[in-house]
Amino acid sequence: MNFNAESSPLPKSKLCDLWVDHNGYAFLCYQDAENKRRVEKKSTDYFVWANKQYPRCQSQQLKGDGFLDYCLYFDAYPDYWQFIKSQAPTGTIETIPFLENQYMVRHGLRLFQSMQFNDLRRCQCHLQTFSSRPNTHSDPAQPKDRILAIALQPSHRAGPIVLKLEEMSDLGERQLLLNFNATLQEQDPDILEGHNLFNFDLAYLYQRCRYLGVPCKWGRFNQNARYYKGRITIGHRRFEFSRFDLPGRTVFDTYLALQMHESNANRDLSNFSLLSVAEYLGVANPESLSRKYSTRGQLQSLYFQDPSTFEAYLKDYLNDVQTVASCFLPTYFNQTRYCPIILQDLYLRGNSNKINLMLLEQYYQNSYSLPQRTKIQRFEGGYAHSFFNGVQSQVLSFDIASLYPSLMVGLNRNPKTDTLGVFLPLLKKLREERLKYKRLAQTTEDEARRKEYSQCQASFKLLINSFYGYLGFEGARFGDTDLAATITKEGRQLLQQMLHHFQQCGSKILEADTDGVYLHHPQYYESPHELLDRVQSKLPEGIEMEFAGRYPSIFCYKTKNYALYDGETITIRGSALRASDQEPYISQLIQRIIGYLLGVHSDSPEECLVKLRDQINEGRISVQLLAKTENLNQDPNTYKKKMDSGGKGRRAAPEVALRMSPIPSEGDRISYYITPKRKGKRAEWQRALPLQNFDPSSSPYDVQHYLDKLNQWFDRFEPFLKFMQEGRIPDHAQFTQGELFL
Repeated sequence: MNFNAESSPLPKSKLCDLWVDHNGYAFLCYQDAENKRRVEKKSTDYFVWANKQYPRCQSQQLKGDGFLDYCLYFDAYPDYWQFIKSQAPTGTIETIPFLENQYMVRHGLRLFQSMQFNDLRRCQCHLQTFSSRPNTHSDPAQPKDRILAIALQPSHRAGPIVLKLEEMSDLGERQLLLNFNATLQEQDPDILEGHNLFNFDLAYLYQRCRYLGVPCKWGRFNQNARYYKGRITIGHRRFEFSRFDLPGRTVFDTYLALQMHESNANRDLSNFSLLSVAEYLGVANPESLSRKYSTRGQLQSLYFQDPSTFEAYLKDYLNDVQTVASCFLPTYFNQTRYCPIILQDLYLRGNSNKINLMLLEQYYQNSYSLPQRTKIQRFEGGYAHSFFNGVQSQVLSFDIASLYPSLMVGLNRNPKTDTLGVFLPLLKKLREERLKYKRLAQTTEDEARRKEYSQCQASFKLLINSFYGYLGFEGARFGDTDLAATITKEGRQLLQQMLHHFQQCGSKILEADTDGVYLHHPQYYESPHELLDRVQSKLPEGIEMEFAGRYPSIFCYKTKNYALYDGETITIRGSALRASDQEPYISQLIQRIIGYLLGVHSDSPEECLVKLRDQINEGRISVQLLAKTENLNQDPNTYKKKMDSGGKGRRAAPEVALRMSPIPSEGDRISYYITPKRKGKRAEWQRALPLQNFDPSSSPYDVQHYLDKLNQWFDRFEPFLKFMQEGRIPDHAQFTQGELFL
């Protein structure tokens, strides 16, 4: 890498990454004309917004009459950090915690602005490890457990690099780790990619480096990796993970990226293995050796007995990582172009945080004072209602394009604390960009360009749809729950107005939720745009409706819980029908019932019920099908302290976690099953055991518990099955939700 201190910068658009140290310097990595990387070093300081001057720094008085009307500049990082720690609890400052993002805000920088996605220097990474103890997972804390191989696949070279352990000793492993450091510096990737990269690969490497006295020289600028315990909230789940920051590089973990995708898409995927993820995304390679060799024991044997097949497996695994990462990375790559944030921070933070950063940048660039935060209040959300319970054929779906952003533009109101008035112009700008790329995606003939434009518009769509959520975000400097409540009120009225117009056209409304509707209208099933045009003409100016899909059948269970058949696949929505912690045998039964109700197959669900009953009674069912898998939403030790101090509400998952060694962390997924009742242990939390503790003789599963649960689930669907078998379809007039689901 070519390194120049204080040299003239290359164009901003060629910035690949940057890092700001604690000694007053920023290191910027640029792409040159040959797609190589060049580093420049710039002097810098650190700034913070405050409501008063401070003697140990320079200060700038800001325009406006906002609460934070000074910008303070510190030459020395210790002074800056001491000030942050002393003032943060008082609420009298605002800062941008990541120094790299702070530097970009100050200088108006963006990553990758005029670079193509293929210009990125990507590198997939995967470890294979050795356990010195039979039938146990490899543990980096065990001195004799080893890293057998480190596989890397840089995007700018053909074929993988496989670094192997030359001898089974500390000396041999130490040399392997040094070779990894040297290879990473030589290949110099912008992004290091892997599946569960934080919690497994990098965490394992880090512990072995510490044990063997090898520096973790994985970053640019001759810097070591920085490790700390990270925590991230995704949807309703919280994850603790071993976060590694590599100065000048991005760590992209497809496991975490998928969790975020699941949350945004409102889906429930129960298995997050790389192979399952690839299949779920439709990018799985059926010939990949990762299908054949899936256990660590198999791979450990393969390493010693068949080295060529072992290397072929590694190549396939890295290709799988690359393919899955390519499904997520373009979205974040595109977002860096208009948000002053490094790529790793961008994908580990929520959209509201990004919007907050963009707004703060506008205030900084205009030397304008910041308002005081307002208290976030609860407010009523969107409209959702089920008008029908049962099965309906010939279903059409329509929704309002970008409902909340459109309403915000129509209201023409900024948050009340946004005295500079930058919120709405920023939303409009991003909305225009989204529409531009959407048009390009529809009209461009070049397939590669079309895909790129489609990914761009999807990135903008995610952001602009988050502007409404930002108004009620606890961390928002410019939050405004009154405005958010007004938007949702208008949204509810608009959706109900749209439903009324559909009904006037003779449509039968089935489901409605926030901005969309499922309906039945046979006359327009083959020409849905004619119906769309009829209703669109009656909606207010600036509100655009879209045709969202045509389905041969729908099963409406209750509000926000339904299943759709599109002629090829079944999509299940709602936690009442499909939850991430649902036992697989229950999922099997539900899928069979729903498939039958939707007319996908004619196999009787009763046959599936009888088969599962027999397998459970006779002990022939795999315990994996009975086990419940959950994410720990609380640290097990914190849970224990609460229970020990008299807390109530004991739950099976944390109780199981406390019986495991080592004890899992918050956010980890654990699987457990229920053992039979016995004296003093009748509650489920008392009888739950880790899945790996299952023994059919000494620790069997509770047959009656699993039979009862099976029967309870079947009973929920029996009214629908009965009417289907009699050739009748239940509708809202025949059954109320109370009658069906009590």
